[in-house]
Amino acid sequence: MRPTGGGAGPVVVVGAGFGGLAAVRGLARAGMQTVLVDRNIYSTFQPLLYEVASAELTSSDVVYPARGISRRHQAAFRHGNLTHINPATRQITLADGGTLGYEYLIVAMGVSAGREAFLAGRMVRKAYASASSPLEGVVGR
Repeated sequence: MRPTGGGAGPVVVVGAGFGGLAAVRGLARAGMQTVLVDRNIYSTFQPLLYEVASAELTSSDVVYPARGISRRHQAAFRHGNLTHINPATRQITLADGGTLGYEYLIVAMGVSAGREAFLAGRMVRKAYASASSPLEGVVGR
C-alpha cells in the first residue's frame, strides 16, 4: 500500500466497529488516505451494553461519534449504508445513491445473527464470484 500523496486512491473501510476502527487506526499510522463508511454516525462499545441496561453506565459511556474517531485518525467519514460493491470499477454504492471509489476495500461490518449479516456476506461473495480463487479478488489489489 502506498502512503497518501503517492497517487493511490483511498482505502475505504466499511464499518465503524472493532475491526473497522482498528483498520483506520493502523492505516493512519501508515499514512494512508482513508475513508470510513458506516450506516450509523456513532460507534458502540457493545461489550458494555449490559452495564447500560443495568444502569451502571450511561449510553454516552459506550457510544462514540464515528466522525470524531475518524478525524482523530486523519480519515474522512461518510455516513451511509453499503448496498453494492463493484470490484471491476473499484467503487461501492451507498443507499442514498452515492458512490465511493477505492484502491483497497475493507469490509468490516461486524457480527450479526440477523438478515443484514446474511445480505452483507452475499454481497461480498457476489462481488468477487468471478475470481478464480477465494482471495484473488481481495489480495493483490
